[in-house]
Amino acid sequence: MSEKLSIGMKAPDFNFMTAWNLENNFYDSTSGKRRILVFLRYYGCTVCQLQILKFIKNYERFKEKDTQLFVVLQSEPETIREQDSKGDIPFAIICDPSQELYKLYNTSAAKNMLGLGSFNLFKKVEEAKKLGLTHGKYEGNELQLPATFVIDEEGIIKFVHYGQDAGDVPDIDELLKLI
Repeated sequence: MSEKLSIGMKAPDFNFMTAWNLENNFYDSTSGKRRILVFLRYYGCTVCQLQILKFIKNYERFKEKDTQLFVVLQSEPETIREQDSKGDIPFAIICDPSQELYKLYNTSAAKNMLGLGSFNLFKKVEEAKKLGLTHGKYEGNELQLPATFVIDEEGIIKFVHYGQDAGDVPDIDELLKLI
């Protein structure tokens, strides 16, 4: 595996599929906008569902800052269509079941199940339970760790965060301060 991406690098361009469109291009779909690209695990993961709900709840705040949000999941398009049958999620959920984008952006997997955990993850699992979120279908690499990239209008990476545990995603307010 090559080196991790870092601030100041040009973010790799890529084609992607969503549950609704099979042919999309990252740069073409966001021309002239800032982008936040978040790699999570898969839709069945309760912590990932919680993060997606937080993004939905705060989406207008990103939009006000002329920033396009993308969430990459290892899930199949059918899984997303089952969960979002009306297409109500206001941002792109990129379906990457073959993990090509995870490799392109050099995201890592934990060495074992213990490597996924932390006190922060435990708190997020409890928060998800309180909201009634339940674990769904397992997809992809269960040990996948998250990663977050803030990319400017020219495609230059302005912020990189490779998660250290399964719930290690910068919070919404932190991301909004970065853009």
